[in-house]
Formats: sequence, structure tokens, C-alpha cells
Amino acid sequence: MKIGSLYYASDKAMFDALTQRKVTVAHLRELFLSRGIIISPDTDKEELAKQFSSFFHDYADFQKLSILIGAHSARERTTNIDLKASLDKEKLLNSLQSTKELLEDQHQDGVEFWVQGDAIMCTVSYTKTDYGQSEFRQVIQKEAHIKFEPTSSGWKVTGPMNDKFKVVSAALQSQIETLTDEKVEIVDISLSAYPDSGLRSQFFRKLIHALPKMRVVDVIDVATYNPVKDVEDILEEDDDFLDGEEPKVKESKAITRITKAQLRGQGVLESEQLLGLEDNGFYIWKILWHAVDENQIDSDMYILESQFGKQADCSDFSYIVKGVMRYQSAGEYGGRVKANPVDEERIKKLIVRAAESTLSSLTKGK
Repeated sequence: MKIGSLYYASDKAMFDALTQRKVTVAHLRELFLSRGIIISPDTDKEELAKQFSSFFHDYADFQKLSILIGAHSARERTTNIDLKASLDKEKLLNSLQSTKELLEDQHQDGVEFWVQGDAIMCTVSYTKTDYGQSEFRQVIQKEAHIKFEPTSSGWKVTGPMNDKFKVVSAALQSQIETLTDEKVEIVDISLSAYPDSGLRSQFFRKLIHALPKMRVVDVIDVATYNPVKDVEDILEEDDDFLDGEEPKVKESKAITRITKAQLRGQGVLESEQLLGLEDNGFYIWKILWHAVDENQIDSDMYILESQFGKQADCSDFSYIVKGVMRYQSAGEYGGRVKANPVDEERIKKLIVRAAESTLSSLTKGK
């Protein structure tokens, strides 16, 4: 049994699961047949659920219902890091093999990797457990798809923005340094070293316009953050007090501080509300915008999002193509659908390039 796996559910949990809409009488018929019992299609579903939940249950029962009603992974944002090291493909493959053994031994993950042209592809299969969910939704089977592409200074690593990617990256860095005796520097897109709120907002304002061959149509969603500062002047010091005297304490006052604000609509980026928030120390940490391909007169409308996962530090940069609205006629688009993989991959690369160039231009000389 893997660490974190669940294999038992209470009678109540079983009853609650069987009475969900996803579970039909046909599903119940299969469960009863597995016990050698034939049921009538006219029998009330709740009565069947009550009867079956009173039986002894095993791991196979749990697995069947988990697949049927269990939680499914939502699409995750993508992130990048750069491994700065003199590392050829063979050394990286050796390091990946060592990392694979480490993850399989310590985390019970399934790791596979292979060469694809100049790149190296890696898939990590793992289990995520959320004890805040009901028994049949606590265990989620997930896969992290990671791509390694050679650069002039090392390797660019692309993967999902989640804890597993961080674990894999840290383990790989450790294995590379152990096997090659070479220090590996990890570089990511971050503004943690630049606390200026104006610069942080400017990063997103410039980023969306920096995608090659993509034109911004509108910004429809902006999330802002106002860093919590130390409460000043709690003690009022009297200029005339003598050495050793205690400063006078100010009268207690209710302190009002708003740390987060989110604006949605049309033309959000240039709205008076957003400009007013920025004047008061707020900065942008997430932005959602519409863009079209400048090379196509009848281009579809792409819905793009980028953000810093850690708002206070402006680190853990990630991005996602939320979807696409198909072109119908001049100024008319259909409902949002999922972008095809080729377009999605192309636009993600454009976002990365734009983020890197924007970060470089804003922080150059600072």
C-alpha cells in the first residue's frame, strides 16, 4: 500500500457515495452482482444504497467508487526554471535516473523519462491526498509532465506549478551536484528582490504587450496585493521626555487595512479604481487578458493568465492558456473552449519569453 493511500470507508461514507447523482442504478446493479445478488430495476435507489452500505467492503469496492465519483485533477498552471550548469545530455540522464530511484524509494512515485529530439521528457505519477474531502474524494491520482530543453547556459525546465515540481527540481539539483561535483544554480522568474510596488505592477503591464505577434484586446481581471507593513507610531514619543521616561501610549484606534483587491470587467488595467489602488501601495500579482494573433485577420481570441503564486514575495511565477473563443465574424466570437495543444504550447513559450525579457528590462542596473 502506498504512503497516503486510503483503503477503507465507513458505512455512512459508503451510503453517501452510493446516493450521489453520478452513481446510477446500473452501477449499483454491478456492485450487487459482484456479491452474487440480482436486484430489481424497480427497487428504490436509496434502499439499495442502504443495503449495500451495510455489507462488508473491501479495497476493490473502494477503488470502483473512487474512480466513479472521486476528485479529478484540475488543469494546472505552468512554470519554468533554468538550471545553470555545464551539463550535457548524458550527465542529465544519469542525474534523472538517480532522481527516479530517490523519488520511487522515498515518495513511492512512478517516474519515467525519455529522449525526444534535443529535449528530455519526464512523467512523474504520484498520489495527492486531501483529508479535507470526503473519503472517496481524498485520493487524487496525478501526473506531472516535465520537459528539459538545452540552453546556452544549461537546461530550461518546464513543468506544472505545484509542490511535486518543486520536490523533483530540488531532488534533481541535489543529484546533479552529487554526481558531477558541480554547483547548480536555479534561476526563475521572480521579483522577490525588488519590493517596489510600482515596478511589480509595471512587470505585468509590460508583460502582456511583450508577447511577439500577439495583440492585447482587453484586460478583464486584475488581482492586487498591498503588503502588510509594521504598524507605526503605536507609541507616541514626546520630544521633551527625559531620559529613562516611558513614552506615552497613543489612544487605541481601530486599524483598517485592506491587503487584497480584485477587479473584473472591461478596460480594468486603465480604470480609475486600479490606478487609485496602485497610488495607495497596491501592486498587481495576477492578470487575465484577451489577445489575438496579429498575423491573422480572422484570429481567434485567446484568454491568457499569468501570476505570482506567492503574492507577498512575487515569486512562483506561472501562466496558463485558459481557453480560446473561436472567430465567427468581425467583432464576434463564440464561447470559450479549450485551445488545441499546438497553439497552447506556442503561446506558453511566448509568455515565457515575454516574462524573461520584461524582467530583464525592468531590473537591469538595479
